[in-house]
Amino acid sequence: MINVTTPLAMNDLQAQTKNPAAPALIPVPVRLPRFESALVLLAVALLGAFALYPAAGPAEAVALFVLAFVGWRRRATSLVHLATFAGVLVGAASIERLMLLWPLPALLAALALWIVGPRAPAGRRFPFLACGELGREAHLSIVASAVVAGAALVLWFVLARPDYSAIRAMFPPVSTPLLMLGVLAFAAVNGALEELAYRGVVLDALDAALGVRAAPVVIQALAFGALHYGGFPRGAAGVALATIYGLMMGTIRRRSRGLLAPWLAHILADTVIGSLLLASQ
Repeated sequence: MINVTTPLAMNDLQAQTKNPAAPALIPVPVRLPRFESALVLLAVALLGAFALYPAAGPAEAVALFVLAFVGWRRRATSLVHLATFAGVLVGAASIERLMLLWPLPALLAALALWIVGPRAPAGRRFPFLACGELGREAHLSIVASAVVAGAALVLWFVLARPDYSAIRAMFPPVSTPLLMLGVLAFAAVNGALEELAYRGVVLDALDAALGVRAAPVVIQALAFGALHYGGFPRGAAGVALATIYGLMMGTIRRRSRGLLAPWLAHILADTVIGSLLLASQ
């Protein structure tokens, strides 16, 4: 399938051609036919279900690879990207040793996505990788989301008193400044991979299936929330908090028309999580 853009997206691309210094903006993907759209929704459902029923991971990974093959045969690029990424992610995360090394499963999924992508410059292979705008509104959104998410995480941690001793035991016996550098590095990598997955691959496929509207933002947020059932924060409260956060990141991605702003916001949130784990040692 050849991706096309709406007149608005074409205007953005023309503006970038005239002004190379202008930020790259995510073009609007072409709508998929109904059958392929239904398969996109199925792929997202399988990805979300894995976090809730991890024992079904291997079977779900096989199903996702089948969806990727169908998308390839029908030239549905967005479906191929989504199903390939999700299939490798679910398959790798089904292996307990790999899951303990998170975000390694997401990194493997990103590498698989890069391999199956068409031979073209990165911006054309994966339009959802565009940086977008980072103006005053984006800066305010990043700060506001960091404040809201940080306050919610601290409140949940104080009230729920979760036991993350197993994770804290994995921290190396080094000085606090070095641990904080490690937290920042993890936050940058984890934030990049999770934004690539949900505000990139998943949201792009949902936009192609349902159109650029509110529904894709809500659905990707629900899938993102499900991912955190066993993460940080975890449980039902964790799913709810992560879903709300996914809505915020999806909104920032929409308004900034790129992944840079939500990635920066995600780094701040993950830094709060790391700081809470360090402080609770």
